[in-house]
Parts: sequence; structure tokens; C-alpha cells
Amino acid sequence: MIELNYIEPLIKSMVKAYDSEFKQKRIQQLNAKLKRGYIALFLLGLVVIGVLVIALLVPSTFPQDQHFIIIPLLFFWMFLLRNYPRQYYLLKKDLNRENTSQVTGLSFVHNKPGFRVLFSPPLQLSVEGHSFDLDEYPANQLFIGQTVCVEYFEQSNILLSVTLFDPKQDSSSSDTSSPNSTANALLLSDLEVSIIRLMTAGLADKLIARELELEPATVRTYNSTIYRKLGVKNRKEASQKAQELGLFDVN
Repeated sequence: MIELNYIEPLIKSMVKAYDSEFKQKRIQQLNAKLKRGYIALFLLGLVVIGVLVIALLVPSTFPQDQHFIIIPLLFFWMFLLRNYPRQYYLLKKDLNRENTSQVTGLSFVHNKPGFRVLFSPPLQLSVEGHSFDLDEYPANQLFIGQTVCVEYFEQSNILLSVTLFDPKQDSSSSDTSSPNSTANALLLSDLEVSIIRLMTAGLADKLIARELELEPATVRTYNSTIYRKLGVKNRKEASQKAQELGLFDVN
């Protein structure tokens, strides 16, 4: 009879291998998608310039002024692809630095905020104030309504994986002799540490949002998450706790 002690590590290693392969495949797909969008935007720009040059130098090419219809359509498609270059750059940056973060909490799916006219809003996964575009992530692996651990790229905010949260694994990997706030502080992302740093410098939420190119409401959401992780109630206590834990001494 085979003991479960030997089976459990084998299952975990198989799950880990599958998860790693899934993430690699997802990164390749998103990288290819963003690259195609970046190239398409560049080509559309060239086409716009070409149409303008032809319309100016050879007006007979458009005898009925068709370029007044073609150019706005091209600009419309360029507007739809406007975010691809930035996302492609941030993804490359994350890949070079292996800049991943994790967040744990209750998961739920909702429409992405914003005004839409022609297209329905894309779906987003939200966990503890962090929202991620699904980008064709398998719906049956989102574990909606359950406590999950989400791994994502810090700069591009790209969703990498969603796994069910295992309290036993979390408790075994943490130091039982340390306070809960210390263990939670180790889960702070680079962005959250940056917010605490600016908070300690005396900046208000609006100035922090401007400095980090975020919305003030997003900063306030991060503040609540930071307070919970550090086990504090306000900005002053958060700054003191961060200094006590030496968060600002870590690069």
C-alpha cells in the first residue's frame, strides 16, 4: 500500500509544473497579441501619412475627396490600439526584471469601468482592490467567490495565474514566531511600498496619485489594503510600522 506522504508531494510537483507551463504559454500569447497590436498601430500611422501625402501631392487620386472618410477611420482604429505600445513595453520590462507580485483575497468578476459605445466592456477579475483584465483567461480557473492567490506582473498588471488559497501552506511557509503584521508586510507589492514611502513623506492621496500616475480612488483602495496588511488604522501608524519593519531599507 502506497503511503499518502509520497503521493502528496508528487501531486504538488505535477500541479506546479502544469502551472508553470500554463503561465509560460499565457505570457507567450499575450506577448504575441501586444506585439501584433503595436505593429498594427505603427502600420496604420504609416498609412495615414501616406494618404495625407498622396492627397496633397496627387489630389486626383481621390476625385471625390474619399480621404476625408479614410483618414478618420484610420484614426479611429489607431485610437482603439493606442494602449498596445505601452502595454508591450511594460510587459518587456516585467519579463526582463521578473517583476511578479501576488495578492490574496476573495475573487469576483465585473465589467471594466469606463464609458463604452460600440463595444461591450471587457471583464475584469478583482481581488483585494486589485483589478486585472482577463484577456481570455479560462473562466473555469478563476474560482469566483472563493479565496484565491493571484500572481501578476507588477508594471503591466497582467494576470498570470489564479490558484485556490491554501491556509496550511501559507502558515507553514511563514515564521510562527513573527507577528502577523510582519508576515503580511512581506506581501506588500513594490507599488504599495512606494505609496507608504510617499505617505511617510507627508504627501496627500491626490499628490501620491499624481506622483504614481494613479487615480486618487485607487490610492485610497491601496491605503486600505496597506492598513490591513500592516495591522494599523491610519497613515501615521502605517508609516511608523513600515519604518519599524525596515521596509524602506530594502531595495
